[in-house]
Amino acid sequence: MVGGLRARPWSMEHLLRRISKGPLTTRIAMRICLYVVIAQVLVGASTLGSPPQTSTTDKSRRASPLTGIDSVATWRERAKELRHAWGKILGRSPDEVPPPRLVSLEVESDGVLVRQKVEYTVLPGERVLAFFLWRRDLEPASTPGVVVFHSTNPAAAEQPAGRADRPSHHLGLLLARAGFVVLAPRCYIFAPGRTYLQNTQWLLRRYRNWTGMGRMLWDGSRAIDILRTHPCVDRDRIGVVGHSLGAKEVLYVAAFDERVGAAVFSEGGIGLHFSNWDAPWYLGPQVKASGFEHDHDELLALIAPRPFLLIGGNSADGEKSRPYVERARAIYALYGAGQALQLINHGRGHSLPPEARCAIVSFLDRWLRGKEAAQDELRPGRTAAVDSPGRPSPQHRP
Repeated sequence: MVGGLRARPWSMEHLLRRISKGPLTTRIAMRICLYVVIAQVLVGASTLGSPPQTSTTDKSRRASPLTGIDSVATWRERAKELRHAWGKILGRSPDEVPPPRLVSLEVESDGVLVRQKVEYTVLPGERVLAFFLWRRDLEPASTPGVVVFHSTNPAAAEQPAGRADRPSHHLGLLLARAGFVVLAPRCYIFAPGRTYLQNTQWLLRRYRNWTGMGRMLWDGSRAIDILRTHPCVDRDRIGVVGHSLGAKEVLYVAAFDERVGAAVFSEGGIGLHFSNWDAPWYLGPQVKASGFEHDHDELLALIAPRPFLLIGGNSADGEKSRPYVERARAIYALYGAGQALQLINHGRGHSLPPEARCAIVSFLDRWLRGKEAAQDELRPGRTAAVDSPGRPSPQHRP
C-alpha cells in the first residue's frame, strides 16, 4: 500500500491480459490504441537529448550564390553583393565608435600568467567586462592575439578566463598558457540585472533597425580594437575562437572584420536550420520568412582565403556541416587556399573534448605563429587540399 492506494501491476503482460478478456471488436480497438501509444513513446524516447530546433526549413539545398564562379575577380563582385545583402539582414549599426575608455579593475598573477579584469565602452552608456590573459615572459609586439567568445553560461567572460565552469571550457586560459595574448569579453545578453531576453528587448527598443547578431558583431570588432592595444600583441596577427554561442560570434566577426587572420568555430550550428538562429538575440524571425534564401556558406566564403576551422561533434555541427564547407571551399580554391578551410568532427556531442582543444591550439599555432608559411600556402596557383582531420601535435595537449 502507498498512500492508502493499492498498487496495480501495470506491466505489458498485465495490460495485454486485460485486453484479451473483452468482446472481439473491443479487443481489436484496444490493441490498436495500445500499439499507437507504444509507438509514440518509442519515437519520443529516441529524440530525448536532441538539441531543440526552432526552424525546420532546410535551406542547404537552395540554389547557392557560390556556384558558377570561376575567378577571383568574379567572386569579388559577388562578394560585394553578399556583403550588402547581409548588411541589410544584420541591420543598421551605430554611426560612430565611442572612445573605449579602457579601465583595469583587477590584476592577478601566479608568476607565469597574468589575468587582468578590465572594462571598456562599446556603445554610449554601455560598458563591457572582459579578461586579458597573457604570459609574463612575452616580448613587446611579438605575439598573436586571440579574442575568445564564451558559450551560453551565466559565468560569461569568467568561463574562458578560467574562473568558472568546467576546465574543458577554459579556452582563454588554455590559449594564454600556449603563448597567445587573449581577450575574453562578456556577450551583451549576459549584462547583469536582466535576463538575456530582457537585454535583447532593451537593445532592440534602443536601436530599432538593428539585430542581436548585429550587436554581437559590433561588440566583437570592439574587442579586437581593445586586444590590439595590448603591448605584447602583434596587431597583424589576430584570431577569434568560440564554442556554441561564441562560435556564432566568431562566424560573423570573421566574415565582416578583415583584421581576423584565423578563426575557430566549435559547435555553433553552421546551417541556419541547425540551431536557434531565429532567436531575437541572433537574427530574429526574418530567417524563417518565406523568400529568405541566404545561408551561412555565404559567410564562410566571405572569409576566404583566411583560415577557418569548423569543429563539430555531431550535435549542432558534424557531417551535416560538410556541404556548407564544400560550397565555400570552391571559393577558397580560387585563391589556392583550399586547405585553409577545415572541418573536424570529434563525434562527442556538444562538448569540447581534448581532441577539440588540441585542434584549436594547433590550428592557431599554424596559421598565426607560422605566419610566413601560412601566407605562402595562400598564394594563387596552389591546389586545394582535402580536410586534414589528423590529431594535432601532442605537445599542445592541455
